[in-house]
Amino acid sequence: MHGTGTAYGYGIVKLRGGGGSVTATFAVAITLLGVLGAIALFFTCRHGKRGIKEAEKQAEAEAKAEGGELDVSTTTKRSTLTELLVRSKISLSLFQVLVQLGKVFEIIFPNLFANLLLWLGLLQLDLITLLPVDCLFSTDFHTSLLLRTLVPLGVMLLLALAGALALGLASRAKRAGDVRRAASWAWLGSLLFNCVFILLFLIYPSTCTAIFSAFPCKELDDGSTWLRADLLIDCASDAHKGMMAYAGVMVLVFPLGAPALYG
Repeated sequence: MHGTGTAYGYGIVKLRGGGGSVTATFAVAITLLGVLGAIALFFTCRHGKRGIKEAEKQAEAEAKAEGGELDVSTTTKRSTLTELLVRSKISLSLFQVLVQLGKVFEIIFPNLFANLLLWLGLLQLDLITLLPVDCLFSTDFHTSLLLRTLVPLGVMLLLALAGALALGLASRAKRAGDVRRAASWAWLGSLLFNCVFILLFLIYPSTCTAIFSAFPCKELDDGSTWLRADLLIDCASDAHKGMMAYAGVMVLVFPLGAPALYG
C-alpha cells in the first residue's frame, strides 16, 4: 500500500549488482565534486594575487586619509571571465528550476532526461538525492530534511566565523600599519563571506523544496494520511508532527531568511 517512491529519490539506486554499482556511483560523484572544486580553486588562486594587490592599493590610499576604514571593494573593468561567470550563473539557475520541476509537480520524465536531471543535482550540491545513502544507513524523508538543513547551516556558520576572524585580523594589521597583511586578510575575509552566499545560492532551490515537502499529505481510501514525499511516513504520527514544526522554523531560515540575507 505504501511504496517507497518519493520526491527525493529514496531507492533510486538498486543494488542489483551488489556493491559495485554503489561504489561506482560514489566514485563518479566524488570525482565530479573534485573537478568542480579544482576549477574553483584554480580561479581563486589565479585571481587571488590580483585581488590582494588591488586591496593593497586601496588600503594605502585610505591610510593617507584620516579615519579611513578598510574596504576591499574595488571597481574593475568587466573581464571575459566575469561575463562567463554571469552566463554560467544564469544557466545554473535554469538547471535548478528543471531539477525541481519534476519533484514539485510529480512529473514522470523519460529515463534519459530523468537521469540527466539527477546528475545535474550535483551542481546544486544535492548529494542526498544523488548518492545511495540508503546503502550506508537507514534514512527517510525526516533524515534527509535534517541533513539538507543542518549541514549547510553548519558549513555556512563556519565560513562566516572564519571570514569574521580574517576581517578582524585585517583591522588589527591595519592599526599596526602593516598594509600588505591587512589587505591579504581583508581579501580572505571577503572571499569566505562570498563563499557563504555562493553555497546558499547553490542549495536554495533543493532545500526549499525539501522544507515545503514536509507539509503535503496524501489521504487514502481508509482515511489515513501519508506524506507525499515519503509514503512510508504517517502524517498523523507524533514524529511527523514534530518534523512539521521543525520545517516551519526552517521556512523562516531558508525560504524567507535567504532573500532577507541577500537584501
